[in-house]
Amino acid sequence: MQRRSSSPRVPHGSRLVLAILFCTVVAACNASSGPTTSGQPATGAATDDLTDSAAPSSSATPSVWHGTITFHAVIDQSKDDSSTSGQGTFQETTVSHAVTKTDVTDTFTVGGHDPDDITFGIGSVTLSGTVANQGTTLERAVFDTDKHNALGCHFTDEVGTETSGSWSGAATAPGEIRFADDGTYTITIAAGGDAVTGEAPASPLLPKRLWETTTIIAGAARDCPGPGTEQNATDGPIVQWASSMLGGSDSIQGTLDLSNPGSVLDGSATFHPTLPDGTVTVTWHLVHDGAIVLPHS
Repeated sequence: MQRRSSSPRVPHGSRLVLAILFCTVVAACNASSGPTTSGQPATGAATDDLTDSAAPSSSATPSVWHGTITFHAVIDQSKDDSSTSGQGTFQETTVSHAVTKTDVTDTFTVGGHDPDDITFGIGSVTLSGTVANQGTTLERAVFDTDKHNALGCHFTDEVGTETSGSWSGAATAPGEIRFADDGTYTITIAAGGDAVTGEAPASPLLPKRLWETTTIIAGAARDCPGPGTEQNATDGPIVQWASSMLGGSDSIQGTLDLSNPGSVLDGSATFHPTLPDGTVTVTWHLVHDGAIVLPHS
């Protein structure tokens, strides 16, 4: 006798329906456990984005400065004077003539960097570089005295000194720019030390002549002084550095437009110092790599 199975028999059509239902359930389960496809960022990514957008930032970044500052000093003096002393035959009259003509130029070539943090603007910039110095001078003073001596000699006695020549030199150039929140600025600059040794550059030694000359007007040569003497020496100019005539003060000043300060410090100024008496003209042209950010709160 044939034994029948205890499992119920499922028709062929019913088995096909069950297979489809099983696959549908499995697909749904797999979809629920996979990554989201909603287009929204993960929690960590959203936090990072919010942190970046909330962080304070400044569009200004530290930049570089470069440019030139020139001092041109001119002394052009000429003075005549006379004086009388003594009485009678021994009265003496002295006429003096003094000339000083000096022309000196200092050309500073400098650069600098903004401070590392300019969130609140550029307060100051340290400048450094070199300065080229060149000049010429003529310093001459002559005193002519009309004299008589006890031997009846009438003569003139001329005493004079003259320093003249030209020179050139170089040095380091420390300086600074300072800005204020009202748009004004000052620039200080001066000749520093030797680029190698750091010591102050020595004064140039120019030819110097000293003389005394006697010219007989009346009387025998034996009764009059000798013809005179002459000596040669060296001396420095009355002004070596044009920039030194202003005493190292904040001589360079300017004002920028608060609404549009631009990227250039440009200007010229003329000064009339009295010790020594002359004229100093300063011109400056300093370029900033980008817009200047003035101090602000």
